[in-house]
Amino acid sequence: MAKVLRVKNNMQIMVSLLSLQADLVEDLAAREVFRDSQERIHAMALVHEKLYQSSNLAQINFSEYLHDLTVRLAAIFQRANSVQVRVEADSLDLGIDTAIPCGLVVNELVSNALKYAYPNGEEGEVFVAFHKINQAAPSDSSVFRLVVQDHGVGLPADFDPAQTATLGLQLVHILTNQIRGRLTIVREQGLAFEIEFIEKKVYPQ
Repeated sequence: MAKVLRVKNNMQIMVSLLSLQADLVEDLAAREVFRDSQERIHAMALVHEKLYQSSNLAQINFSEYLHDLTVRLAAIFQRANSVQVRVEADSLDLGIDTAIPCGLVVNELVSNALKYAYPNGEEGEVFVAFHKINQAAPSDSSVFRLVVQDHGVGLPADFDPAQTATLGLQLVHILTNQIRGRLTIVREQGLAFEIEFIEKKVYPQ
């Protein structure tokens, strides 16, 4: 328990240091990079905060995590009035080794949607779903589907997410591979990222 709290506190210190450094940067693009880094660290720190509150140190309730993370992101990007973030998630637990990559993926995709999907103050919705699905899996494992979707402007027709130089989407691909997931991008009526992955059952330590 003490180790979990120590990791969480160390991450909060890193966020504070990045915030102080960002205050000294005048270039808006550079300041944006610092803010993105802060939110990535916060997404990881929130996992450890949930672990600290959990009855065991092996897993967290990922539904609760998604609600807390998305509320913060909507507030950070000041889109709470124009863009609603809706979460539909089963009350399911994930082990920390899966929760952190999934949390970072959601952080990237929701942040991108809040920043770019609805330009010029347009109203809209970002939808996040997390469910266990009925699909063949080993007896000691479960299959999950994670979806982040919007109905905004989408991506340009010639845009290849697999070849992009954008750090955020590169991270999504890397993290999906880390959990051995399958990423599907749907470009109909906006943009949807669907990730299916298998996790072995995690038992309390």
